[in-house]
Amino acid sequence: MKGEVWEKLPGYENRYFISNMGRLARKKKYAANTIMVHEGRTQTQKKLIALYAGIDGYAVSLQLRKDKRVTRSVRRLVGMVFLYAQPEDRITHRDGDIYNNRVDNLRLSCFDPRTKLNPRQVDYCVEKRAEGVPVLDLAQRFMITPDTIHQHLTRRRREENEEA
Repeated sequence: MKGEVWEKLPGYENRYFISNMGRLARKKKYAANTIMVHEGRTQTQKKLIALYAGIDGYAVSLQLRKDKRVTRSVRRLVGMVFLYAQPEDRITHRDGDIYNNRVDNLRLSCFDPRTKLNPRQVDYCVEKRAEGVPVLDLAQRFMITPDTIHQHLTRRRREENEEA
């Protein structure tokens, strides 16, 4: 798909991949039924993994890990890789379609607008602010107030200055 970005799944770096379009693939040794995925300058053959509806209706996938089947929510996998979500974070669909697991349709959901960010999310905000991304855009991405972003960035700067 055009504009599709593939990333390695944490904990499955050499075997499973997730795309920003909500598709899951695994490394394939043979060429039958595979797609070519561009990772930087290299191409890797991957086989798309079929998704199914779990008990709650959300798209899930089965994976094998050390001879054990593990079920994972596709929205959670996309959120972990592209939104820097932590296991305790709540991920919701913007349009309400539980099968639309594209990263632009997912968001970290919270009920309190002053919710704290986890360390990976703060790292992401620091990086994006250095690139010139406005605080308002970061606040909208994480569904929190711009003041909360400022507080996290200020706290991070103080911690870095104390360490120096």
